[in-house]
Amino acid sequence: MAPAPELAKPKPLIGLLLSIGVFIFHVALGFAFYRGRVISKWTISESDFVVFILPILMAMSGYGYALHLSTHLKRHPIFRIIIVLAATFFSFWACMYLSLTTYGS
Repeated sequence: MAPAPELAKPKPLIGLLLSIGVFIFHVALGFAFYRGRVISKWTISESDFVVFILPILMAMSGYGYALHLSTHLKRHPIFRIIIVLAATFFSFWACMYLSLTTYGS
């Protein structure tokens, strides 16, 4: 009988690239929603949930998935949660910094 083929393990580089992609997506989405709220007066951007909370939830799930691919943090879920919260905070901070310096409050 032939041995069972081994499944390829995800590489840490994929998680890092995915985290960078989530960061860029979060900043761009938050910037676009804030611009839509301040400049373009979009009706969808009138809700604080859509402008602030929805991009944060999407970023948290993206960072969580990226860290789920990490083999180093499988045994320490509390570190994974802390890293997800910290990454979400920094990407939200970058989003708000870019939005507020461009368009003001």
